[in-house]
Amino acid sequence: MQADPSMTGPNTTGRAPRRSDDEARRSDDEARRAFAFRAIGSTVGLVGGTVFVLANRAQLPAPLPTVALVAWAPLLVLAIWAVYLRRPRGRARGGAMDVTRPHRRAGLIYLLACAAMFAVIAAGRAVLEPAGFAQALPALVAAAVGLHFIPFATAFGVRFFTLLGLTLAAIGSIGLLLGLTWSITAAPAAAVLAGATMIALIAANALRY
Repeated sequence: MQADPSMTGPNTTGRAPRRSDDEARRSDDEARRAFAFRAIGSTVGLVGGTVFVLANRAQLPAPLPTVALVAWAPLLVLAIWAVYLRRPRGRARGGAMDVTRPHRRAGLIYLLACAAMFAVIAAGRAVLEPAGFAQALPALVAAAVGLHFIPFATAFGVRFFTLLGLTLAAIGSIGLLLGLTWSITAAPAAAVLAGATMIALIAANALRY
């Protein structure tokens, strides 16, 4: 009589046990949720990065507007392919596919982060425009956008937001400082760089899995 496999002890064949239908279904559901989360977040980021580049490149001296456009276009194409068209290899630790359970107050954290961003932008505008530094506002916006991403890492359980937020905040802050103390052109240049960097980081993160 053939022995019941469940009574023969640990698996010694070296083969991985077959997943149950429920486990496979759960894995597929998790993959679909992760893709939806990545697609939505990446879409917002790619649109935002594009706005930064296209809205501010005209303020740069020639030939930098053309250089910005030439740099932006292939980055956007790469990001679109990496996020939406490329077949994932697996899950990258800390990447957009590595989506853990959101914080129980994720919605509140998101709303507070957005409110703080708009408050910083409004306060900056109120200070910069009367002082004659309205052209420095794009760099301030880039810094504020970057800072508002940082709490998303806790809210949504995706550490990529920390890297993205700190990078954009640093670029925007440096551009704002240089725009106020050196050349006002540094501010829109920082905004363009922040937009291109956002697109590049989204593409690089998508290529990790």
